[in-house]
Amino acid sequence: MDPSPKEIAEEARRILKENPMTPHELFEFLVEKGIIDRKGRVLVMKLFGGNNDQEDNTPEPTPPDPAKNGE
Repeated sequence: MDPSPKEIAEEARRILKENPMTPHELFEFLVEKGIIDRKGRVLVMKLFGGNNDQEDNTPEPTPPDPAKNGE
């Protein structure tokens, strides 16, 4: 049986609590896993096998500065 969305969320929260990341580490992790791009856009279509390689003129956000500890 597949886990419910609630069970998946609970497991994710537990793992994140046990292995905390700085905002910079989290940003890099999400980019590395293909969940977001470097502009901070969620790559939803990637999760469903679609193509998300659309060009736009959105400025690229600056990743959180690890020296500021998420301030």
